[in-house]
Amino acid sequence: MGSPCSSNHLWYYPDTLGLLNTCGEKWKQNRVIVASAFCFGPLAKMIKKVVRTSRMFSERLSQLCQENPLGFDISVIIGKFSLDAFLYCGFGWEESSLENPDCLSFRYLKAVLDISSADNPAVGIARIYPTLIPVLCLSDIKHRKLHSEFVGKLGDEIRKRREKKDEIEKQLDIVGHLMSSTVLERDEMNHCVKRMFSNDEVCGHAREQMTGGLGTVSAATNFTIYCLARNPDVQEKLIEEIDSVCGQNELDLTMLLSLDYLKCVIYESLRMFPVAPEKPTSDQNLERNIYLSSIMKTR
Repeated sequence: MGSPCSSNHLWYYPDTLGLLNTCGEKWKQNRVIVASAFCFGPLAKMIKKVVRTSRMFSERLSQLCQENPLGFDISVIIGKFSLDAFLYCGFGWEESSLENPDCLSFRYLKAVLDISSADNPAVGIARIYPTLIPVLCLSDIKHRKLHSEFVGKLGDEIRKRREKKDEIEKQLDIVGHLMSSTVLERDEMNHCVKRMFSNDEVCGHAREQMTGGLGTVSAATNFTIYCLARNPDVQEKLIEEIDSVCGQNELDLTMLLSLDYLKCVIYESLRMFPVAPEKPTSDQNLERNIYLSSIMKTR
């Protein structure tokens, strides 16, 4: 069933174990664990997977350019690339929606986006009348079926990994990171004890990271590529920096973090085209006069 804390009220178990549906001390602990999957250490281990997926994306773009000299919708390709990259780097799945749009993960993600859309009347009804959520879930046939299939596949993967206990630390992805993490809890004697994430908790967090992060990643990539296409001088300068830093060597995380001009390009794209709203919290102090120097134009 859905959760009152989520933007999509038609969610099902184990989605309710994710960050969007927890609070208090449990949320704080889980937030630290999930966020640490994107720190330098874990990302350094995953970078080879990122490079491999990016190379496949580049090859696919070259192929499409040859097949469609008049142009094509790159946003669809970027969305599929974002999904493929996350599945490979996060779950270790070599499932290509770029080559097979009928794959389970792509169909499931599309169903999630459709059910979460502001154009879906069921979402609005669930927000206004939460007591009707059980009834709305009964009519949520397609999304519920795909959710069951996807979670079942992910759950099977987690169980298989649990059987290879000695190899969990070697599994360089988000699922492996979550499986090797521990949380503190109080037992019946009020003693602080450590425990591993359960399989359902790993599944809930991993699924949430996929569905919650892909939209913003895909949108940010779209806008950055758009800005580069509109500013060929910036594009050339960026290529020069990449060639200077990387040369003929395969990209690693240290190289990536040293690409200062690339950071400027991405930050400027996000400044002009924010992919998510942000408002100051009560403990943030913002100066009145903030000056941003533009390095790109949008028209």
